[in-house]
Amino acid sequence: FPVLVQIYNNEEVFQFPVVAIIDNNIAREAIFSEFEGEQTEFDLCEYKTNDIEINLYDVNLKSADGDISYQCFDQKCSLGKSSGGRFAGKAPSCLNGYLLVRGEGFADKKELFSTNNGEAIDIILDREYEVALDLKVGDKPLSGTAIITFAGENGKTVSTALPDAKDVKLSEGLYDVTVYVYGNSSITIPSSTKTQCQEVSRSGLLGFFGSTKEECFDITIPETKIEYALRGGGKGKVYLLENQLASGKLNIEVEQLPLPNTLEQLQYNYATFDSKGVNVE
Repeated sequence: FPVLVQIYNNEEVFQFPVVAIIDNNIAREAIFSEFEGEQTEFDLCEYKTNDIEINLYDVNLKSADGDISYQCFDQKCSLGKSSGGRFAGKAPSCLNGYLLVRGEGFADKKELFSTNNGEAIDIILDREYEVALDLKVGDKPLSGTAIITFAGENGKTVSTALPDAKDVKLSEGLYDVTVYVYGNSSITIPSSTKTQCQEVSRSGLLGFFGSTKEECFDITIPETKIEYALRGGGKGKVYLLENQLASGKLNIEVEQLPLPNTLEQLQYNYATFDSKGVNVE
């Protein structure tokens, strides 16, 4: 039986086929072609037959340059580098492939483009800025550890851990921002024992005819200490403009949660976390 495995991530699709062989209850065995060893993998990049034209700009519509590749299914072909913001050349014929552009000082760009149409395309590149993050928790400077994540619409995610790493590289766009603030905790979960029972087959002739019996055993969970617990944070959407990023600094504010001294308080912090917002300036 041919089986096609597909993995989806937003608009991206990764797929590959496998063959499952079912012969009654016999384990799967691979079937090898008698011509195996003589076959060669098809290289799409050797067949650049379609003319394309690509124009690259920054957000101010000024010409920008970058290295250009084209991805069709699981193969990626290097097309070349633009000059004066323009690339004219050949690419393999493909429906619903992706143009991949990487330019110095710009965020990587991935654009859906079918080369079999032979048309031109204009691509806007977003400048990438290195910005320092300043985090306040409940109007006070961060005193513990924080994990900050920026998840962009293009699928790119940037994360950092404060106070060790304060700088991140971001480009203009809409982000899902999530902030987790952790601090010292003195929560101790006491050890506990529970009994679990299950049906097992009886030994001897009775077990052969399907007879079962209940067998119970004790499961002991040792004492656990939680020395680091959720102390604040929140999540929200924010659109970061280029002039904000060009300033080189972002101020982030989140709410502080109660110091958890019991397991119930820790559960409360996680339960209320999703209702807390994030303010980015």
